[in-house]
Amino acid sequence: MKKLYFILSILCVVVWSCKTVKKSAENNIEKKEEIVDMHTSQNSLDWNGTYQGIMPCADCPGIKTVLTLTPDLEFTKQIQYLERGDSIFTDKGSFVWDKSGQIITLKDKATEQYFVGENRLWKLDDKGNKITGLLAEDYILQKVFPAITDRHWALIELNGNAVEYDTLKGNQPYFILRPDEKNILYGNSGCNILRGKYELHGNNKILLLNMISTKRACPMLRIERAFLTALRRIKTYEVFDNYLTLFDENNNALAKFKMQYFD
Repeated sequence: MKKLYFILSILCVVVWSCKTVKKSAENNIEKKEEIVDMHTSQNSLDWNGTYQGIMPCADCPGIKTVLTLTPDLEFTKQIQYLERGDSIFTDKGSFVWDKSGQIITLKDKATEQYFVGENRLWKLDDKGNKITGLLAEDYILQKVFPAITDRHWALIELNGNAVEYDTLKGNQPYFILRPDEKNILYGNSGCNILRGKYELHGNNKILLLNMISTKRACPMLRIERAFLTALRRIKTYEVFDNYLTLFDENNNALAKFKMQYFD
């Protein structure tokens, strides 16, 4: 009888140990699953930046859409109705992430939501679902990495005012960034030749360094001085189509340029 009790006791201990090990293993699996589930678009993707695409339009060839998201949860949205003139409509505000960390909603626009993927944004329908059908691909915005180097940027606006220049008295101010020449800036301030260095960083940040110019006396010195002052204050840039805008640290537009092509 004592031997029977002893054997039963051993079996109980073995069974209890097996259950404990199994439960422990299940807990470990659940913990691992929880860790995997914590990886979201919000915390694992480089989602900030500029996205662009042509959205469908009921009565025009399409709506060119450019949406910029910043790390501080601010957005800038620009749209242009194709073949309806050159007007560009700009909207700015903040956006919020949903609890899943996968979807953003533009604030004060409850129905304008986007699913955030790797270098892509899917515009969602009014119910928060991805749009399907033949036009599904047209509702995707692709992340763009605007190139401003090796381009001739001619000044067209300065501090919000159109720049008027006389070709008989001077040149249209411009600059070119040359990455293959150790980040050299070449340009002209309207009369005098410009030289300097530049640095490009993430989030469209730009820094101009060691700017120098010749010292010719020119009829267009007023524009030239304002142009040089603006260049010393720029912190960020934005590219839309063939236009480049430079901003100061408070996001005020200082100068606007148009890319020129030469035959």
